[in-house]
Amino acid sequence: MVSTRADGRLALKHVIENVFELPTDHPLPTALTEADIVEIGDVLSMPYDDILDLTYTDDQGNQASVGKGDKYRLRIIKFYHLHRITAGDPIENWLTLTREQYQEYRVSKEYDATLTGSQVPGPNRPSSSSTSPRTRDPIAEFKKGIRRDALSFSVYKDEKQWDTWQCSTLAQARAQDVAEVLDATYVPTSPDDIALFAKKQEFMYAVFERTLQTDQGKAFVRQHEQDFDAQKIYSSLHDYSVKSTKASLDTSKLLSYITSAKMGDGSWKGGAHAFILHWQDKIRMYEKQVSTGEQFSDALKRVMLQNAVHPLEELRAVKTQADQHKTQSGTDLTYEQYVHLLVSAASNYDTQFLPKERQGQSSPRRAVYAHDLTVHEDADIIESVDGAYDIDMGVDTLHAYAMNHSPGSRMPFPRWQSLSDGARTIWDTLSDDDKALILGNSTASPTRATPGNRPSRPTRAQNVHSIDAAILAAYLHEFGIGTGGSDAAPPNY
Repeated sequence: MVSTRADGRLALKHVIENVFELPTDHPLPTALTEADIVEIGDVLSMPYDDILDLTYTDDQGNQASVGKGDKYRLRIIKFYHLHRITAGDPIENWLTLTREQYQEYRVSKEYDATLTGSQVPGPNRPSSSSTSPRTRDPIAEFKKGIRRDALSFSVYKDEKQWDTWQCSTLAQARAQDVAEVLDATYVPTSPDDIALFAKKQEFMYAVFERTLQTDQGKAFVRQHEQDFDAQKIYSSLHDYSVKSTKASLDTSKLLSYITSAKMGDGSWKGGAHAFILHWQDKIRMYEKQVSTGEQFSDALKRVMLQNAVHPLEELRAVKTQADQHKTQSGTDLTYEQYVHLLVSAASNYDTQFLPKERQGQSSPRRAVYAHDLTVHEDADIIESVDGAYDIDMGVDTLHAYAMNHSPGSRMPFPRWQSLSDGARTIWDTLSDDDKALILGNSTASPTRATPGNRPSRPTRAQNVHSIDAAILAAYLHEFGIGTGGSDAAPPNY
């Protein structure tokens, strides 16, 4: 079905160039253009006598008749259009018509019948070209329809990547029409649906066999190497990632970060806008892993975010505006309204204060626990980071980077951005111990490793606190959040 004239033009262009495989300067498209036949509907409505009379202007400027082969092409496409209607399978989208379909019809007995019998087959004109309506074959449609590419699915190498990998995999599954495999509640009912789902299972099993590269992921894949049950593989992986003991520990780490993160204390390497997006993303990840009753109210999220950006005066001013709004109107800003104002202030702050990258120098690539191969040559590398932090920075990596610095070696960002460019360059060249000494936070002189006297490997801590009900209640009390959902502003400190 062609709905607009533009669609009709595209359809005719597709038929000439891709179905007939003719160049645009061929006599047939030239003749059609000169006859003002510019869309597929014009061709389908052409009387057969007009097809026989088609002419075009040749290179010498003379009128020449279109070749018989080209006239046959137009006749065949008209009959193919009628044949599809008679068969109960009209052409809905001419852009999907292939040369193979055209070639198959032109040598078929259905087309032969048009040469010896009725010229225009139809439901009221019985002929040997009449066929029963085509039966829908969902498996054939699956195979010939949307192009499926297993390589488009992201590889899952690290369990910390679960959230990112899940979002990407769900998006690809929907785009490639295999999303039912990732739905644990989906059960096919009809025989056709069962057969189709089996094909989708086989495809997604091949995808998981390539992409699931964690130990647990490989284990789930190998458990189903006989039945290719990709639906069960994904369901098991999902439950492991959001409901297992390990998932509970990850949720505790997220809660610890959400309630303790601060912008401006030196622990965040990047802009204020990026910090807000990162904090909101960790809220999203946390709420995906807990029940609805355990999710934060908007009032609590607003207060926690106010606390997270409190060290920066420019962002703290947004809370002051919110307090003034409450005084004047008697109502608090909603969480969405507060975030909108905060993001605007953060963008202005970044534009004004965020240091530019050094000219001609790229940000050094650093790896946690690998900064000193002499002392920590057998330590684990958590994650490598180029430049500033972004929304995908993991909580474990943030804690690891924080622990990778000597206590008291981080200068608050507002103080650091007030330094001159020369002072910043010098500061970046100092060791953590020297920075701590300058800041007055040094507690002991550093000891150096000597040959034969290698220092013991320092105990690594994740810097994560378990937050139980009592601590969370104290946190809520500190910010004046009552059981009724009301909230007060965080203290000015």
